[in-house]
Amino acid sequence: MFIGPALASLGLDRITKIAAERHLTFSVPEKVLGEYVRVVLWFNEGAAFGMTFGGKWAHVILSLIAMVVVTYLVWRTPREHSLMLSGFALILGGAAGNLWDRLLAGKVTDFIDVGIGSLRWPTFNVADASVVVGVFLILLTSWRTSRAEQTAKETTAHPAQTAATEGTPVP
Repeated sequence: MFIGPALASLGLDRITKIAAERHLTFSVPEKVLGEYVRVVLWFNEGAAFGMTFGGKWAHVILSLIAMVVVTYLVWRTPREHSLMLSGFALILGGAAGNLWDRLLAGKVTDFIDVGIGSLRWPTFNVADASVVVGVFLILLTSWRTSRAEQTAKETTAHPAQTAATEGTPVP
């Protein structure tokens, strides 16, 4: 449940970056869905949105630390939380995809450009999207788990009240 999505994310990231580097011209956008979605070849030497934290090796070390932390969290996560595990897998695959770029080229290939007119989101790639979707899945699972635990607490703390509010006769 964990390795499959991580490898799929990494593989799709590699394939799309190779295609972008072979078929796109640097800094020349091509429309996919009008002005809303475009592809444009761009290179990023920093982290997310071009932020820098001390150069290539600082980014490599931070990526490796993130991957170790995610792997630890996977190990600690109950197997029944498959959505959360999928989120961790997507984060790991995305981190590995951008780490691959940093190690081999010293920069990350970005090519997905979305926005309206001059209001554009920073250019990103499949690895970045995998990390964002992974974080969303983890937050969603955490929220759902928290709500379920809260409901269970309330039910055990006040069984008569809970039964009354659900329309069940109270003994």
